[in-house]
Amino acid sequence: MDWARTMVLGVMAALFLGIAGFLGYQFQLCRDLQMSEDAHVQRLEQLLAEQNEQVQQLRRRLQERDAHMDKLQLEAERLRSNLETARDELARLRAARSASPAPARPATPAPATADPADRSDPALWIPSERRSQPAVQLELARTYAQLALLLHHAGQTERALGYCTKALTTVAALVADPGLGDEARLEQVRWHNNLGLMQQTLLRYDSAVEQYQLALQALEGLPEHAKTPAGQHELAGILANLAGALMEQRYFPQAQQYAQRAVTCQIAAVRQQPTVVLFRQALLQHALVAAEVGTRAQDAPFVFAIARQLAEAVPDDATGLRLAAGLCGRAIHLAIQDQQASREANLLLRRDCEDAALRYLDRAIALGYRDRQDLESHADFRYLRTRPGFRELLRKLRSSAPWPR
Repeated sequence: MDWARTMVLGVMAALFLGIAGFLGYQFQLCRDLQMSEDAHVQRLEQLLAEQNEQVQQLRRRLQERDAHMDKLQLEAERLRSNLETARDELARLRAARSASPAPARPATPAPATADPADRSDPALWIPSERRSQPAVQLELARTYAQLALLLHHAGQTERALGYCTKALTTVAALVADPGLGDEARLEQVRWHNNLGLMQQTLLRYDSAVEQYQLALQALEGLPEHAKTPAGQHELAGILANLAGALMEQRYFPQAQQYAQRAVTCQIAAVRQQPTVVLFRQALLQHALVAAEVGTRAQDAPFVFAIARQLAEAVPDDATGLRLAAGLCGRAIHLAIQDQQASREANLLLRRDCEDAALRYLDRAIALGYRDRQDLESHADFRYLRTRPGFRELLRKLRSSAPWPR
């Protein structure tokens, strides 16, 4: 009997162990499946965030295209007005010539047919006796520049370069004129900048950098204008363009210096005239350019510095504070990738960036920022979305109505 009882207990123990092992295996299998599903969900969330970022970029490009189209229409209207003025002047001269008959002269052979490009030169629309006047030369140079912009926006950048060069050549002789010198130099600044943009469009970065530097040299000849808000705005635009061209050539330290100066100059313009919307929009654009220049892991402190400058310059602008928070999040991602900085300095930088980002977002929400989808999907906030303070801000947004787009 003892032997039979022992056998029964042994069989029961073996069955129990088998069942326990089977259940343990099933539990481990379920756990692995759950972890695999979580990883899959995280990957889907990452893909969704990337797609949302692409959508945001497309929206920004569409907005920029619309702005370019509006500018193109304005330039076309101005050029049409100049053409009408030139036609009226030509009609007047023809009427005056027909009223006083010219003396007879021997017949001469007909000249060769002019090249169509020569006939389209606006200089031929102006009577020869007025063509040498400084004011007329300045208007002619402006017409060249307008044609260059129209051709550039129409996709004919190579032709646009020729007209822009003509504009600069024409206005160069007017810089020394006592009455038009400053005005001509200001136009020179703008057209060197435009010529640099055209060269950059054609991926000729060396030529673009040269034109931007010439624009800066020309602006140095206008010290009084450079101190005004409009002058600071123009200087910031040239510096930002120069930073972008240097970045394409991978001259990161020089690009960061010019980008930092661009942000500083634009902040000066905003502080002098805080109600000008154009100045505030340009500040946000220059801050984005500066952040794009800082793409290396060791550039986290630079991006964080740009974010703090932006937030201090526009403390009452919800859009600017949201952008500053995004730059802080971008700086965190760069700091995580930085393997050269000390661990203590890296952790301190990440903590400061997180605190600043949450503070900026909280202020932006208080000022009316309501784009919850942006915070939940934008790539700049992918680390912050794991933090309790950021989740609290999201809960605050979920309890409020969505901001109209």
